[in-house]
Amino acid sequence: MLKQIILESIKRNPMSLEGVPEKYLTEELCYEAIKIRGDVLDFIPKKFHSKRISEEAMRTYPLCIENIPKKYLTKEICISALRKSLQSIRFIPKKILKEIGE
Repeated sequence: MLKQIILESIKRNPMSLEGVPEKYLTEELCYEAIKIRGDVLDFIPKKFHSKRISEEAMRTYPLCIENIPKKYLTKEICISALRKSLQSIRFIPKKILKEIGE
C-alpha cells in the first residue's frame, strides 16, 4: 500500500521524489517521475540511472543533459537535446559535437 501511495504522489508531483527515502525508491518509480518531469534526474540515485531513464529525461527536459552519465550520451540523444534547446550545447562533449558537425 505504501508503494502505491508513493507512486500516486509522484505522478501528481514528480518533485516529491526528492523527499522519498531511498529504501522506497525503485527504478520504475524514478521512471514514472522522469516521464512527467525530466529535471527530477537530480533526485534519482545514481544506481537507477540507466539508458532508459536518461533518454526519457532528455525527452521531457533537454537541459538535464548536464547530469546524464557520459556513457549514455549518444550522438542521437545529443541531437535530440539540441533540437529542443540550443542551450544544451554547453553540456555536449566536444567529441560528439564534432561527430554532429560532420
